[in-house]
Amino acid sequence: MKSYITSEDYKDDKGAKAETLQKDITAEAQAFFTAGENILTKIKPATDAAEEVILKDHPMKEFIVSSKSLMSSMDSVMDVLDKQYAGNFNEAEAQKKYDEFEKIVTMNTNKEFNVKEQQYAYKKTQFENVNQKASDFLDKFRKLIRDSKSTGKIPDSNIQEMDSAYESVLNSYNSFVK
Repeated sequence: MKSYITSEDYKDDKGAKAETLQKDITAEAQAFFTAGENILTKIKPATDAAEEVILKDHPMKEFIVSSKSLMSSMDSVMDVLDKQYAGNFNEAEAQKKYDEFEKIVTMNTNKEFNVKEQQYAYKKTQFENVNQKASDFLDKFRKLIRDSKSTGKIPDSNIQEMDSAYESVLNSYNSFVK
């Protein structure tokens, strides 16, 4: 494509080859992402099992595992919203995901951080921050559902807010599990 543009070959064929190249590039990129998703799907059970073994005697195991569950649920929410953003908004499906995620956030928030080891005392604030950011994510999710109901589409501003809220939870989670 670079050679095609640099040599200005598009002037000869009125961009026909560019369209073909663009389709090939798009197909290759999609195949790459699909292969990546397939690899992650296949190795996830092994990595989860390894994590359980690694955390076996860790004093924060309960909180790390529950927060990881929260993150997995949030990923599932984002998958549904991404599909609906590309297509039509399905209020029932979105509400079901909201209810599932809210239950997990509530369970995680209600956990009393009672780790006795002094070296992990500062993690309590980070754990609470994960839960606060997840609660903020829920607030944005409720707003998205309300805003999308009438039009049957997810507005750009709402999906951007969800992406930003997702990043905030992810950053808080990563700080907590470091």
